[in-house]
Amino acid sequence: MKCAICGKKLHVGLTTIITLKDGVLCKKCAQQINLISSGLLHGVAEVKAASTVTVVEATDYFNNHKIFTFDQDRKQAKVEKKQQQVLEEQQRAEGADKYDQLLSEFKEDKAWHVGKVYFDDKKQQVLVKKSTAEHLFNEPTLTFSYSDLENYDVIEDPATIEKKHGVGRSIVGGLVAGPTGAVLGAFSGNKSYDAVSKVAMVLYFKGNYHIEATFLSNATSTSSSTYAAVQRSVMQVSRDLDKIIAANNPVEPAKPGNAHSSADDLRELKKLLDDGILTEEEFAAKKKQILGI
Repeated sequence: MKCAICGKKLHVGLTTIITLKDGVLCKKCAQQINLISSGLLHGVAEVKAASTVTVVEATDYFNNHKIFTFDQDRKQAKVEKKQQQVLEEQQRAEGADKYDQLLSEFKEDKAWHVGKVYFDDKKQQVLVKKSTAEHLFNEPTLTFSYSDLENYDVIEDPATIEKKHGVGRSIVGGLVAGPTGAVLGAFSGNKSYDAVSKVAMVLYFKGNYHIEATFLSNATSTSSSTYAAVQRSVMQVSRDLDKIIAANNPVEPAKPGNAHSSADDLRELKKLLDDGILTEEEFAAKKKQILGI
């Protein structure tokens, strides 16, 4: 066994033979290219580093008086890693501070909210409030302009199903109602179930973002005062969202020939008035909207 550089015959021994990827070096040649330190024992890191070097590379370094810088590279890598950690920590702190400041401004502006989604009429902006975990790990802050709001759906999931003629009716998934007049159908009273497990609203923003805001998340009777209060909240929020969408996304007036649909909506609207869910003023405003006047 000979040294790949000087040709010296080597005897087996950890202190005299430096193993390369495809050959061996004597200790003296290895030291000249800084492949190992001058100590009697070779460190694990040095042995591992030397095993990645080929004979061609070692010879080139020796002939051109170059040295390997594994140790310096490791130290530099540690320094850069530490610097990156410090930078990331600063960015997290700055991001958290900006979020806290923004949330504080929304509250100062008396922003109204649907679950975790806050609406600031003064800023004309929407902010999605973070959970404790999202805030702790500095998850990205989600904000939208009012002009980004495109649509919304009301979702109502039944908890129990009424039986008719001895047969249980099965409903899969949530009952979804769209904006404006279509929302009326969600609370018309023509239900085949006597409780709901969830009432929520899905908000759709430009860029394929959708956020779910929850009004109710536990089993509640549809005849309870709690459910009635949720109905009123959904109707109020629907009106507010309709105004935002209408102000930022003008649409052409409805064309004639939809009298049957309007009549159905008016009947549903009248029932909401009779049930006390809508006030006379709200009834009149929604009626004008349905009739397009």
